[in-house]
Amino acid sequence: MASAQTVLHLFLVNSIAGVPVVFLLETEPGVVEFPRLELAREETENEEELRRRVREATGMEVEISGFLDPPPEVPLEPRGSRILLARHVAGAPRITLPHVGWEWTSGRELMRMPFAPKVMMDELRSFMNV
Repeated sequence: MASAQTVLHLFLVNSIAGVPVVFLLETEPGVVEFPRLELAREETENEEELRRRVREATGMEVEISGFLDPPPEVPLEPRGSRILLARHVAGAPRITLPHVGWEWTSGRELMRMPFAPKVMMDELRSFMNV
């Protein structure tokens, strides 16, 4: 029997020249969002496996900080998705996920992006130290 899959939206934070930034993918021209990882549910319970999967998808080493679940009344798409909070610790982006571009975006700029989950912005801002 196949294991249930979970989609994780990767909220990957770094600091560039003292400015907190978050990693975003341009998945198609004009569509910018958090990188998404699809994992078996049991993989989300193993921090070493999570770090390996992030490294395979992005080329970057991360420190996993935890998960942020959306409130039931404002789910992420696809339903049942979670946000994986992580901090960049080493490596440069070498993206294996489908994309046309990528960027590090300041926390201030992120707050203005239409895809950003407004209902969770206080938690995300706190994680970024913005």
